[in-house]
Amino acid sequence: MGRKKYFLKSFSNEQLIRTYELLSQRDDLPTFYGQLSPQHLWNQMAPVGTAVADSTWLLWYEHPLSLHGPDADGLQPLLARANWCAEFSPGDTQTSHFDGIDWYFVPIGGWRDFRATGPSIRIARVPLSQRTPAVPSARQFFSILYGLHGAAQAAEELNWLQIIRFNTDLLKQADHVRTLTTANTLFRLFHDLASAWHQQGDLQRALYYWDRAIILEPQNVAAHYRAGRAHQDLGHYEKHSTTIAAP
Repeated sequence: MGRKKYFLKSFSNEQLIRTYELLSQRDDLPTFYGQLSPQHLWNQMAPVGTAVADSTWLLWYEHPLSLHGPDADGLQPLLARANWCAEFSPGDTQTSHFDGIDWYFVPIGGWRDFRATGPSIRIARVPLSQRTPAVPSARQFFSILYGLHGAAQAAEELNWLQIIRFNTDLLKQADHVRTLTTANTLFRLFHDLASAWHQQGDLQRALYYWDRAIILEPQNVAAHYRAGRAHQDLGHYEKHSTTIAAP
């Protein structure tokens, strides 16, 4: 996001979208690594005594010059539930001295000899209550950025055909969108797509996507209202969208 901010100081939003589009077409990009927050992992952990659907690896490292941050105390329940498998360190981190510039990669024991100290590393398995979502490739990552920015611009311009194109493509990658963004992002994709189909006169498709949006945000009044109007326009007087329960 920092690179995007500085890009937009020199180039237009249209050029940013075009850049994401070009990157999404390359096949020489490096492996993509996504870093989920500890809270995100904690929310997906299987409670004690419940079925475990999947598991993931937790890599925990400690270093004298690397602070854990303000949420360190909140990580303790996560660390307590983890199934620790291995612990290792290249050397003794307590007795070494560190170069001021390359302190992380080149820790130094005095100035007469080098020591490979490195961080203390622990590896654990964490039980999850649902299947771990697939990590997208770098190409898929830029494809999603391209779609999200294109969809946002189309929504701002009320370009209904472009909304249909972008949002339909993004929902084909819903698992990856869910991994990289929030539930509200998927809600907005469904909601805007429903609005676009409504503008195109296809009430059945509009209702389908409004219902999907309501599943994600069952308390959203606007989505219920629009779904109800679609039922009314279709003559479904015996139906109402509030019968759809959250999963």
